[in-house]
Amino acid sequence: MSPKLKTAIKIGFSVLILVMLFFFLDFKKVNYENISITPIQGVIIFLLVVATFAIRAWRWQLIINEKIESSKNKLSFPFAVKFLLVGTTLNIVMPAGSGDIAKSYFAYKEAGNKEQMFIASIYDKLVAIASMFFLSIYAYYYTQNIWILIAGVISCIPWGLVHLLPSFSKVKMINKGIQAINNRVKKVDLITFLSGFTFSVPTIISSFILSIIGWMITYILLFYCFFITGLINISLNDVIGYSPILTLARLFPLTFNGIGSDEALITYLFKGYNTQLILLGSIIYRIILIFIPALIGLFFINKKSK
Repeated sequence: MSPKLKTAIKIGFSVLILVMLFFFLDFKKVNYENISITPIQGVIIFLLVVATFAIRAWRWQLIINEKIESSKNKLSFPFAVKFLLVGTTLNIVMPAGSGDIAKSYFAYKEAGNKEQMFIASIYDKLVAIASMFFLSIYAYYYTQNIWILIAGVISCIPWGLVHLLPSFSKVKMINKGIQAINNRVKKVDLITFLSGFTFSVPTIISSFILSIIGWMITYILLFYCFFITGLINISLNDVIGYSPILTLARLFPLTFNGIGSDEALITYLFKGYNTQLILLGSIIYRIILIFIPALIGLFFINKKSK
């Protein structure tokens, strides 16, 4: 199946799910007079979005700069913000948030350090996913749902593998498997590649702390998007309680960039509330956190292309 056909099928599923959601949910029951964004609320939303992107950019900058030996070549914070926005744009068309990794190509074209950019971007993504484990502990305490804790444990597996595989490669059976992969992908030595994922303890701890704070702000933003629709009886604990499931679901998108499937999942998880307002809040959340920043990232991509 060609990539274009796969994309077309995913777009079709996205449209189908959204149409079904809007068809089955009776929006005539919604009191639209309660849906408004005051100037103060607009400022709060803006600050939450800025904080989210600033923390994510800081984490990537921290990780990549450890791999760059020359102090002259270390990346600045504005540079990290710019290419984080580029990654957000790429996430629109690339599956499972892989645009956050693909942005390393554009960053390398401007600042060099190809291998370091690529490894740092992968590790940054792995840290972001693995940090959900810590939120899953809180979510399990609040919900007593063991599946949320299991989802948090699963999120740690990719991060753990990149640290453990170089040591496990000495095991005969595992070494044979790695050699088989190397024979197929001759341009990359897997052991050498994995050895690049070595970072100092302070960097690892700092990146995890930044990631946890970033996730908290992101889900506070989702909570606030529910709140501005007039859904005042929802709690922040409920939103954070389902955050590990929402995050991991994004890694296996059956639709185009998770559009439609994300909204369907959020509507299902929060079915105890007004489902119409939940759907509206989730759409507002996607527009604010993804589509608007993606437009800014598109500007940088076009500028770089020219």
